[in-house]
Amino acid sequence: MAATTHHPAIPETVTEYKTITVTATPTTTAPPTTTTQVPVVTTKAGLKTQFGGGVYVGGTDVAAGTYYSDGPTNPDVPMCAYTYLPYKGASLGEADGGNNSFGPTYMQLAEGQIVQTLGCNWVLES
Repeated sequence: MAATTHHPAIPETVTEYKTITVTATPTTTAPPTTTTQVPVVTTKAGLKTQFGGGVYVGGTDVAAGTYYSDGPTNPDVPMCAYTYLPYKGASLGEADGGNNSFGPTYMQLAEGQIVQTLGCNWVLES
């Protein structure tokens, strides 16, 4: 049985179950045996969970999920922005939405979604 769990430190976590058999040291005639299922955690390797300005694809370049930014990174340009693009290489005129911020902000990034960011550092929350 597989279930998907989201954890702030692990961008996209898939939990699988592995059966483990534990045999206690015998103290009488037959040792008791206990079988239980414990989670085995695997993740998509190589996906960033923190990034700055650039163009990224959710689930390919960076982990999909909710990202947080403390706000603008350059005091001379007190704004940061993110823009969703329909494809890599699209112009800002083709944008599918986004936001500008002068302070702390959040951004959602779905699997396959393309985002261009400017002036912020982002950290995966979940």
